[in-house]
Amino acid sequence: MRFTGNKTRIILFAVGFLIFAQRALPESDSGSYPHSVSDRDPMASLIDSNGGILIAKKAGLGGLTLKGIIYSPAMPLAIISGEVLSEGDVVDGYVIIEITEKTVTLEKDNKGFTLKLEE
Repeated sequence: MRFTGNKTRIILFAVGFLIFAQRALPESDSGSYPHSVSDRDPMASLIDSNGGILIAKKAGLGGLTLKGIIYSPAMPLAIISGEVLSEGDVVDGYVIIEITEKTVTLEKDNKGFTLKLEE
């Protein structure tokens, strides 16, 4: 019976400590990564083939934001404003013409536009 009381006290102490420790820690380090976790595809590489760091631009074209590129010669994909798209798809009236390892070329009203990943 005494063992159960000690066990309960230990558990209550641990829970209290964790609650205190959580409140004492700073909420986040804003300088560590410029994007929230939901902004980045966890399967997309952060490093290009030359060792450069790839970070998606926040600003986009007409409200479109290039968040990442999943590149393979057979089926390149782009993540634009939260949608996974391929060549020929249409997003907000823009037709995706070409997807390369670092850029997405779009066309609207016979005008070409390019979204780029930052290095």
